[in-house]
Amino acid sequence: VEQVGSVDAKRALAEESLKRGLFAEAIELYQSAMEGPLGGADPVLLKGLGRARMLSGDGAEAERLFLKMKEVDPAAFDADVELDFARALEIQGKNDAAVRQYESVVTRYPGEEARIRFGLLLEKLGREQEAQGLFREVIASVKAAPRYYRSRQSEWARIARQHLKS
Repeated sequence: VEQVGSVDAKRALAEESLKRGLFAEAIELYQSAMEGPLGGADPVLLKGLGRARMLSGDGAEAERLFLKMKEVDPAAFDADVELDFARALEIQGKNDAAVRQYESVVTRYPGEEARIRFGLLLEKLGREQEAQGLFREVIASVKAAPRYYRSRQSEWARIARQHLKS
């Protein structure tokens, strides 16, 4: 980034910062990359900055960025973004909107993360029976899946087992 300073270099470093949990650094890099003439309308940068904001706990700004991204490029508002959008709503305590968003994404999201996160929210809201149903679905799905899927989803299956009440 210091040598080239390009948008792509900043984006790549920001993505690596996100993977390492360096959210403030990622936010700074994404914002710097967006300073160019097209930056504010780049769905990749909006998605990355929105995710960084969400992971840093700034749900309101993440929500704003995800909505802007959806406006700029509706096709880029994929299942990953929809899940992050639900999480941003949840962070803000917009529980009814978060529940609706989780309901929307959970059937399309590849893997078990969306079901687990939705189940945890329902559990927090006292909707125990619905949460338990989701945890059972995750366990059954992972149990019946091929080994590679079980391996990739092991963290989510572990969380489901921890929260499942006999």
